[in-house]
Amino acid sequence: MRYWYNHPELLDREKLKALLAKHKRVSMVALHVGCSRHSVETAMKRHGIEFPSGYVADKALTPPKN
Repeated sequence: MRYWYNHPELLDREKLKALLAKHKRVSMVALHVGCSRHSVETAMKRHGIEFPSGYVADKALTPPKN
């Protein structure tokens, strides 16, 4: 079993935020990284990242238009 801190993508807060913005779903980030959904959720919790679900997530992660 590998832990969340064994995945470099999950150790870096900014990389994790970028993956969440790109893939929109925790399960898709886990698939991309090659770990469990629980590992991604644990990394998010450790980095203080709250990730809303559904429509709210799409709205929150969409960069503002200038």
